[in-house]
Amino acid sequence: MTAQHILLILNPVSGKMKSRSGLFDILDELYHLPDGTPASDRRVTVCTTLYRGHATELASAAVAEGYDRVLCCGGRAAARVAGGKESFALDIGEFCPADGGNQRFFSYIASFGAFTETSYATSQTAKNVMGHVAYVLGGIRDIDNIAPCHLIVEMSDGTRLEGEYVFGAMSNTTSAGGMVKLPPDRVSLTDGELEVFLIRKPRTPSELNRIIGSLLASNYSDNPMIDFLHAKHARFTFPEPTVWSLDGEEAAGGSVVDIYCHPGAVSLIREG
Repeated sequence: MTAQHILLILNPVSGKMKSRSGLFDILDELYHLPDGTPASDRRVTVCTTLYRGHATELASAAVAEGYDRVLCCGGRAAARVAGGKESFALDIGEFCPADGGNQRFFSYIASFGAFTETSYATSQTAKNVMGHVAYVLGGIRDIDNIAPCHLIVEMSDGTRLEGEYVFGAMSNTTSAGGMVKLPPDRVSLTDGELEVFLIRKPRTPSELNRIIGSLLASNYSDNPMIDFLHAKHARFTFPEPTVWSLDGEEAAGGSVVDIYCHPGAVSLIREG
């Protein structure tokens, strides 16, 4: 039998840095995946990321080199390999700047605005110690201070939104940007759609308080300051080029960005 080659990409400084301490457990699971391949015929190479964007480079190189599987450990967007027998297909997003910029894929979130900067600026230590509160503190400051952008969003179902926004995201997760928690009963990772989440610029203390209240309660119903929808495709049009974050990594978006959902594009093994 031909040996199966697996690349495990390890982010040693993400989240609570459990990936390092649990590495041997993960390797044991990889060598005993229930796919019929004997452990003696499986080869696992471990690479640690050294800088932002390194995981993408490693994964792209692995495909060119003929690896059978590429797996990631560490970070909100990473897929944890588990020993269970159930598998499922995960939707992913495709980020396409219309001006010819780099086309990229993301598994977690594409976002711009207030909380995007918070994700970059909040130290990993603060995130680990304070968790959600660390994002809330920085995010509230951003909402109050950030200059809004005039945005037009056109979705595949014909919905069109326009206004002054301080944050926007298209995601496949229940925790967008570490601060925005989406209701699990309204989010599916496998339904062929991504979630569109937008926060309008508050003009008064009352509007800011409504935004904060919704974020803390994860309840976005009947709040005119927040748009929460679902779409297979959305086009974001800005008056000028805008910086985005893709799975926590900075990305240039240009003034027009198309985001598409690719249903069931990645197969994962669910933890048993």
